[in-house]
Amino acid sequence: MKRYLPDIFKLRANKFISVAICFFFSVAFSNAQINKANAYFIEKNYEKAILHYQKDSVSTSKDGEALYNLSLAHAQLNQYENAIHSFLLAEKLEIPSREQQLKATKWLMLNGQFKEAQARILRQTKDIGDSSDWFDLNKNLDSLVVWKEQGSEAQTELLKSINSAENDYSPVFNGGMIYFVSDRVETGDGDIFENRKAHPEIWISEVKNNEFSKPKKIFNTLNDQFADGSFTFSADGKIIYFTRSSVGKTNKNQLNKLQLFKAELVDGKWKNIQKLSFNDSNYNFAHPALNKDGNTIFFSSDKSGSFGGMDLWMSKWDGATWGEVIHLPSSVNTTKNELFPTIFQDTLFFSTDGLIGYGGMDIFKMPLSNMAGNAINLRAPINSGVDDFGINFTPDSRGYFTSNRSGGEGMDDIFAFESKQVENLKP
Repeated sequence: MKRYLPDIFKLRANKFISVAICFFFSVAFSNAQINKANAYFIEKNYEKAILHYQKDSVSTSKDGEALYNLSLAHAQLNQYENAIHSFLLAEKLEIPSREQQLKATKWLMLNGQFKEAQARILRQTKDIGDSSDWFDLNKNLDSLVVWKEQGSEAQTELLKSINSAENDYSPVFNGGMIYFVSDRVETGDGDIFENRKAHPEIWISEVKNNEFSKPKKIFNTLNDQFADGSFTFSADGKIIYFTRSSVGKTNKNQLNKLQLFKAELVDGKWKNIQKLSFNDSNYNFAHPALNKDGNTIFFSSDKSGSFGGMDLWMSKWDGATWGEVIHLPSSVNTTKNELFPTIFQDTLFFSTDGLIGYGGMDIFKMPLSNMAGNAINLRAPINSGVDDFGINFTPDSRGYFTSNRSGGEGMDDIFAFESKQVENLKP
């Protein structure tokens, strides 16, 4: 005789089975999302990693490793506020490593939370007794706190009409036009492919009353099978000095060493392209800048004799050729990188990650008459916690610069400001 469970037990049994099945699929879904996110994180596909961590935010919030990965992914995209939020959740679950503490402190600095960063440094140096690697951070913070208290009247403006979803950088004003470098891709009818990169080329936009026309690529010998980078013009606008790297013969994504060239404007086209005499194919030579007389050229190079990665150098025109290159002093060059020099009103402007600043590359200035003095940080909002570089000026005292800060149109974006906002800055 068969035995049957009473109906109530059958109902309870079915309910238990249903809950178990739901729980199984829920766990499977959670594991799948976390595993996908971790895989994308390892591949450095940070956008997709963040997306999958957030698809199952409940499971992520209970997984210390996932939260640390999420914080790192946000930081890689310069999303420091989100990075800090994820880190604070993670450290409640797992004690952060020393490296993780350092990163979090830097993120606080990059996000403008200077006092919070100082509190973490104090804890590491006093409570834990670990002083190495924290000294430089604290030295930066002392200056940043003072600068923040002093405030700034400067205002920056994102130039939406000329920026794209790709890299747009190193603006230069010449003859009513703004020239800049971009790796956007354009079709034959002028449309832009926003998510495909070309090798960098020079683009141009007409400027009238601070309004910009639709950018166009220079369709002549300056943009060919080469990658053309940062550049400068002679005072009359008839000679351009520019950075160029030829594309690899077997791999079009591979570029050779950067070198400096000049070209002349003849009948509306850039012709007579020549390589500058002091180039050395064993090293990079990039980012030319001329003084107002056009007889001294400044540039960045990693040639022998550099203190660190890329240093600033100069050469003088002797009437027939460029002379021996001269290494700028240690008041300018550091053990890190000095890039994108510009000369304006007898002042050298340049970017470096080797002097006290907000993080990444900051823009500094130094009078040419006193190159042994202290370089002056242009401060926020021109400088930020990420890379700020490629500054330039117009004759009517309007300035332009490049930054990869969040809130832009793409990666590197071009911003504007009034140059008087940086003229009176003191050390």
